[in-house]
Amino acid sequence: MSTFESTSNRNYPLPHKDNLLQQDVQRLRKALVNVDSDVHASIEFNDELQQQLSQLKRRVRLNQLLGDDKDLSF
Repeated sequence: MSTFESTSNRNYPLPHKDNLLQQDVQRLRKALVNVDSDVHASIEFNDELQQQLSQLKRRVRLNQLLGDDKDLSF
């Protein structure tokens, strides 16, 4: 029987010193796939936020040029 441990925040599976490498290889593969997915989602989210920030900055500049800084909503 193998020992199962996981990370505290995202519950990625961790290897354990008492496990055989054959048991932990699949855990390590699963952890790497999950980390890859989380990093990808984080990058996409960050890119979306950057686009929204750029749009907001353009809108603020335009409003300032027009002398109307009241409406900053999308």
